[in-house]
Amino acid sequence: MVKKFIDFNDSETKLEDLIDLYFIAKETGVQRVIDLANKENLPIPYEAFFDLENTKLTGGVLLLKEIDLKDFEKFLEDLSYALKKDVDSIVRALLWDSLLNTGK
Repeated sequence: MVKKFIDFNDSETKLEDLIDLYFIAKETGVQRVIDLANKENLPIPYEAFFDLENTKLTGGVLLLKEIDLKDFEKFLEDLSYALKKDVDSIVRALLWDSLLNTGK
C-alpha cells in the first residue's frame, strides 16, 4: 500500500489505485500507511490527494465485490483528514525549527 500511496501522483490508473488503497486501508488503516511512508522518508504526494475532486480518474476497475459508496466516501474523508494532520505537524516542526534557529 505504501508504494501505491507514494506513486499515486504518477499513476495512469488513478481509479484502480484509489480502489486498491480503499481495500488495503480497510485492513491496515490510513494513518498506518502515512506513518510507514514517513518512517522511510518516502515522498507523499499530498497535492495529488488534496485535489482529488479536480482530478480526472482514469482507468477502469473490475470488482469482485461491490463497494459501499458511503464507506468509500468516508475513506476519502479519512485520507484527507490524516494527510492534512500530517502536513500540519510538518509545518509546526518547520516553524519550530525556524524559531529555534533565529533565537526567538
